[in-house]
Amino acid sequence: MLLYVITSRKLLSGDDSAQRETLVELARGWARGGVHTIQVREKDLPLTDLQRLAQQIVAAVRTEAGPTGRPAGTRVLVNGPPQVAIDSGADAGE
Repeated sequence: MLLYVITSRKLLSGDDSAQRETLVELARGWARGGVHTIQVREKDLPLTDLQRLAQQIVAAVRTEAGPTGRPAGTRVLVNGPPQVAIDSGADAGE
């Protein structure tokens, strides 16, 4: 079974900054828990903010070990222009 998460920070409490911070921490936990793919889908963000958030998620995910203690291997996809995915270090973009 593959575990796949699609983000929506607006479902989280707090202001926009708190929502972003919480989303990054959730992504870290998802990677640690064995999620295979995280799709960053934050359509309302300007591209520069989307790229920054995607970079933070990528960094958080890449530093986590999965449930086996080995690198999690969680893929990060970004809904947005491919250049945003490339610049953020994500695995793919739309």
